[in-house]
Amino acid sequence: MFAPKALQKTPLATPRGRLQVVKQTYADGSTYEGGYLNFKKQGQGVISFSNGETYNGHWAEGLKNGSGVYTWADGSQYIGVWHADKMSGQGVHVSSNGSKYSGSWNDNLMHGSGSYEYDNGSVYIGEWFQGYVSTIQSFIFIILRCTFLILILYFLQAATRSRLSHCFCKRKV
Repeated sequence: MFAPKALQKTPLATPRGRLQVVKQTYADGSTYEGGYLNFKKQGQGVISFSNGETYNGHWAEGLKNGSGVYTWADGSQYIGVWHADKMSGQGVHVSSNGSKYSGSWNDNLMHGSGSYEYDNGSVYIGEWFQGYVSTIQSFIFIILRCTFLILILYFLQAATRSRLSHCFCKRKV
């Protein structure tokens, strides 16, 4: 994608200026390589922060915008759509512990339909509201997760009643 300077084409002229491909190093050691227009990141670009985090994707007016991949220093990763520097739209977030959320995002929060795969293998599929499982869905989730426990309690209670009724029936007066 990034050609050496000798092979680069003439920068694209736009009504707002010339789109250039640059390689920049910032004072903190972070680096950026990609499109630049009017002193702002524009188009495809890769930024590597000094703390080990990276973003590879589209930029508009200096903000992450469009599809891109953000990787945190701990190995967690978001692959999806960005709008105005925030995760917004469809995307997948994989945590360093192996848990994974696939679904809708809004303002960096899980919002809308999605599925969450926990690191222990269990899966929740449902609705999210501003980063939280929606209330009705959480009750359904809890009920589904506790079904086995409820069945055990029901059978224990039924067995106890059955034993007690036999005791009273066989009792001689």
